[in-house]
Amino acid sequence: MLTGPRGLTHAQIAEELSAVLGRTVECVALPPAELAAALRARGLPASFADDVTELSRQVATGYLAATTTAVQELTGRPPRTFAQFAAANAEALRTGLAAATS
Repeated sequence: MLTGPRGLTHAQIAEELSAVLGRTVECVALPPAELAAALRARGLPASFADDVTELSRQVATGYLAATTTAVQELTGRPPRTFAQFAAANAEALRTGLAAATS
């Protein structure tokens, strides 16, 4: 498994995104069936919506909280933090947010 240097909760991810986007991003916990339905309603294929829902469940339960040294071992460089990733991709995140809310 490839990971960043630390595991994050949904709330921590929302905080990091808020800082990068300059606007409040909140984590809204939906029951799995409701999340999958909402993703399908946004046009995601059912199988992908189910995969995202399962990933969300795993993050929420802490199942994916463990980190590994695989990135360092494979690339010879330390993994980026989520904040670094978000900052490097801020424009794409803003574009995606604008498209999702319009």
